[in-house]
Amino acid sequence: MDIRNVGKDFRALFTLEPEIKTQAFLMFAYNFVLLNTLYLLKPVRDSLFLEQVGAYNLPFVFILTAIAVIPISIGYSKLSKRHSVGWVVSAITLFLAANLFVIWFFIEMNKVWLYYGFYVWVSIYSVLITSQFWLFANTIFNSVQSKKIFGFLSLGAIAGGVSGGELTAIFVNQLSLQPESLLLISAIIIAATAPLVWLILRKNGKSNLSSVDKKEYRKADQAIPSNPLKEILSHNHLLLITALIAVTVMVTTLIDYQFKTVAEAAYTTEAGLTSFMGRFYGRVSLIALIIQLFIGTIFTKKYGVSGALLLLPLALLISAGGMLLIPGLVAGTISRGIDQTLKHSIDRTGRELLFVPLPEELKNRVKVFIDLFVDHGAQGLTGLLLLGLTFGLNLDVQEISVVVITLLVAWVVIAKMAGNSYVDVFRNTLKRKMKGDWDKSTENSSRFEEANEESIQKLLKSDEESDVLWALNVMREKDFDVDSNLLIRNLKHSSCKVRINIVRLLRKRELGDWVDEVMDLAYDEDADVRMEAIRYVYQFYEGDRREKLTVGLHHDDARVQAVAMALIAEEGIEEEKKLITDKLLDEAVHFYGEYGHELRKQSAKLLGEMYENRYAHLLKELLNDENPSVVKQAIESTAKTQDRRFVHDLLLLMGSGIYRKAVEKALREYGSRIYGTMYDHMTDSHLPVSTRRYIPWLFSQTVSEDSWEILKMSLKFCSIPIRHGIVKALLRMRKERPIFRVSDEVIAQNIEREIDRYSKLKKALTFYQSGKVKLSDEADEILEYEIEQTFENIFRLLSLNNDIEDIDNAYKAIVGDNPRLRSDAIEFIENLINWEVRKLLIPILETYHTDRLPPNSFTSALSDTEDVLFFLKGICHAELEEKLAPNLEDEQETERQRQLAQKANVEVGE
Repeated sequence: MDIRNVGKDFRALFTLEPEIKTQAFLMFAYNFVLLNTLYLLKPVRDSLFLEQVGAYNLPFVFILTAIAVIPISIGYSKLSKRHSVGWVVSAITLFLAANLFVIWFFIEMNKVWLYYGFYVWVSIYSVLITSQFWLFANTIFNSVQSKKIFGFLSLGAIAGGVSGGELTAIFVNQLSLQPESLLLISAIIIAATAPLVWLILRKNGKSNLSSVDKKEYRKADQAIPSNPLKEILSHNHLLLITALIAVTVMVTTLIDYQFKTVAEAAYTTEAGLTSFMGRFYGRVSLIALIIQLFIGTIFTKKYGVSGALLLLPLALLISAGGMLLIPGLVAGTISRGIDQTLKHSIDRTGRELLFVPLPEELKNRVKVFIDLFVDHGAQGLTGLLLLGLTFGLNLDVQEISVVVITLLVAWVVIAKMAGNSYVDVFRNTLKRKMKGDWDKSTENSSRFEEANEESIQKLLKSDEESDVLWALNVMREKDFDVDSNLLIRNLKHSSCKVRINIVRLLRKRELGDWVDEVMDLAYDEDADVRMEAIRYVYQFYEGDRREKLTVGLHHDDARVQAVAMALIAEEGIEEEKKLITDKLLDEAVHFYGEYGHELRKQSAKLLGEMYENRYAHLLKELLNDENPSVVKQAIESTAKTQDRRFVHDLLLLMGSGIYRKAVEKALREYGSRIYGTMYDHMTDSHLPVSTRRYIPWLFSQTVSEDSWEILKMSLKFCSIPIRHGIVKALLRMRKERPIFRVSDEVIAQNIEREIDRYSKLKKALTFYQSGKVKLSDEADEILEYEIEQTFENIFRLLSLNNDIEDIDNAYKAIVGDNPRLRSDAIEFIENLINWEVRKLLIPILETYHTDRLPPNSFTSALSDTEDVLFFLKGICHAELEEKLAPNLEDEQETERQRQLAQKANVEVGE
């Protein structure tokens, strides 16, 4: 595959529907504007506080922020529980704009409490707008779209940070505006985002993004805990998210304190510090922009949520080590720069994706609460920690790095656990949604326990086959004293199953007084009834059994001969088996008169019981008999002989549906000593596919390491449909022995082959449906069937090195009709498979329910009719080739004639 194809396959991972693209660009613009306001306000907040109050008071403002956020987060949670996300976002936006206007109006009073209040307000504003935005995005986009779009939306935030930071420096340095003036500019911009929110809602086709209607909200209110903390504590994934946010905030707050402390020491004027802060935030945002633009989305797509969550703490471990060894403005700037560049790009995407698998109504209730309360609660806790470290222990910024490194180690552990939990939430959702209520009632068993003589006698009088058979079954298990006349009455029942079971019950209970009545069944139309009847008569009729068998073997009626042979085969002692001569056997095998098939069938049974090498030719003849019942009995007898000369004949019979089960059972009796022969037949391309395609299933009948290794090896050499049979067989064995696994490399190679086939089949079907290729009427049905089989085989392959139930649930969800569940299943699968498989498979999964072709290099490989015809000709499927071959030849001849005509025209023109 050349580099252009690799690029095409990679880009296919990020394809979106046009309407989703529009929503994504609008959300990008919204996030860009929000972050512009934040980065206009942050430098003003920092410079005013540091100049008017001082860095040493930062711990106090952290604590104040934590206290202030408690009523705000609880109030927001209650508000979001009763109103739609769209309504809440619009209302809070206008409320924040009004807040900021009031702060701007009073800030010039130059009161210390105002600087504290402004710092607290900006801190809450920072978390509130970003949390609201991502809750909004979580509501609009499903799990598959989120993985593609969230990185792009993070890019909007970073671009806004770059723009906001640079605008701050321009306003202060070049336009000589007072820092306080930026508050009024921000208030105006915030208010201007309200129409953008309305436009996004309209494009999304909803005026209300609530997941349930008002009635459902009122009903839900009664079941939802009044305290969102209870919901968080009862949900493992939410607990991990909370812990992750808490440790992230604690580390970044300590790094922020270190950075601002060294920055305050380096700059002595308010303007100089404001300008430095503006440039710093602008530059780090620019770096974050570059990272997110060229690396972020690709990184998240390739390494998943876990990789995105682990990158920042691992990078900060290195920078924190630098701050510990060489403290100062450079080390502090690098550490804070890493924090700001990754926190708002890759790390932000990873953290927001953690909320994606949660139910929408749960996210609406707890997300902003977690972001506000946990973020500022952890910041307040860090403020107390800083008070203890700085005022209590008198540690400097260098020594605080030891605490930072300790917390970073905890961050890495929690991030790994949260990444695993993210996948588990999808797993559990699929398991819960896919679980059907297959529990059957135990009425039959209770009916069996409650049976009594009265109920049994009533059932024996019934004309219904099921009633009588159930009563007879109970009588075999329980010793009920039932009137024998009821049993004899049923000897004339219309059901042959009833007649057979009555005779068997009479024999079991040794009721030998009914020989005359049972004798009437000796000429019954059903062979099995006759067999049971004569067996009964031979058991209870007076006289020597050996003499009776001799008479039966030489009887003029083939039915009587057949029963005599059957009795000797099933119950005969050595003396009785000596009655069977070679001549008798030969005549029986070659008897084609009336009821000859019954005689040949019992001969086959007898050969299985008293087989000798000289009888091999007789059994081979019976394996090719014209009557299916004779062949089935011969198949059964070959297993008893254990003669390997019959294996080839048995394998050839595998192609016939009526004999397949019998052959499977027989070959299973041979065991592993015929594996070599079976493998040779399976891989022999000269044998018909109908014979070879079921051989893999034979290997799976014996769950052993030998059969497993043979089937694994065969994956490399066999084409479809043999390969599909091999995968099914491997999966069956793995269900029995979960310890069996196929390497990731082998799975990847075979999945790529299936994706190649699937894509080309879809392209061929498109050509056929568009009329570019003319085939038989059955062609579309065959192609659609093969497409479904290939798609399903991809999941069977995934099951060979993943949990079978997980893959089965994902498959059912993907082929199902629930779009939300389907996207969850795709995201779940994406987190299970490696990158090389993922970039080829995900576009297949996403386009499964659409008419679009998978956007990969395999579909582009079939560029014209000739390519499609060539592909179909070598499809490696006998049935498909047989039905398509005449049409393919016609198409090829037409194409050849067309090319000859074109060549002739060119020559004439010349």
